Amino acid sequence: LTGSKTISLEDVKSATNDFSNERVIGSGASGKIYKGELTLFKNSIPVAVKRLHRADSYGEGAFLKEVVKLSSYAHENIITLRGFCEERNEKIILLDYAINKSLDMHLSNSSLTWGLRLKISIGAAKGLNHIHSFEEDQKTVHGDIKSGNILLDHDWKAAISDFIVSKSQGTLGYLDPQYSLIGATKESDVYSFGVVLFELLSGRLAIEKVEKYSHPTLREIIDGGDEVKEKKVVFLAWLAARCFEEKKQRALIIDDIKEKTDLRSVDIVSEVAYKCLQKDQEKRPTMALVIQELEKAFSIH
Repeated sequence: LTGSKTISLEDVKSATNDFSNERVIGSGASGKIYKGELTLFKNSIPVAVKRLHRADSYGEGAFLKEVVKLSSYAHENIITLRGFCEERNEKIILLDYAINKSLDMHLSNSSLTWGLRLKISIGAAKGLNHIHSFEEDQKTVHGDIKSGNILLDHDWKAAISDFIVSKSQGTLGYLDPQYSLIGATKESDVYSFGVVLFELLSGRLAIEKVEKYSHPTLREIIDGGDEVKEKKVVFLAWLAARCFEEKKQRALIIDDIKEKTDLRSVDIVSEVAYKCLQKDQEKRPTMALVIQELEKAFSIH
């Protein structure tokens, strides 16, 4: 079964119990995602069925073109496209089902060891680098890198999702400050990936309420920030940058990781994450360089 295989609407409805609310496993700006069971050659395989909103926003032939493009990006760290449906004004894509769902659901999980966090970050970085280095279209970017779009299989292998077809405008907390001026670029993807790395280091989401932060050093930085007082939430990218400026970056790291890990490994990851967040896009590393640093961190962890 290839990514450009057509699945009938009848089969999609059968796979999702007629788009039952009980089957919904995710929802975003681009559409709802359902868990489905697709029968192929007498075998039943689990799939994630993404039913796109704004189905009529695609011009004649545009959706098929996007699907064919997506299937051409095959890589072990990009979620596999299993098929699509374009019927009765419906636009639906069928993807591999990730049994461990998305990374954002596991960030604070203490059983997600430093080794696993590194494995996930390296896999996601390789998937994003594949997108950025695709020879047939040098301008291709993801546009919405976040922990919610990094899916995990039974062995915690990372795969990037929500690519191309979603037409996303990015997500608050992960957005490059330059995004409103120049839109999605490879460098803005790198910025977003830096935020994900800090999520993995800190066990926190990109945006959290102020009261969730109790660490005295972090509270001191937060309480001194005018941005936080007004909004009552903390942007992790802002906090990470403040921590680096005050040379207090280790205060961000999960205690369990600090106690059980070679801190040189942690420092390598936090340094490259900070470089990803540089305001000047030209000072940010490429994803190929990010992979090098993450693999170096993995080799000594």
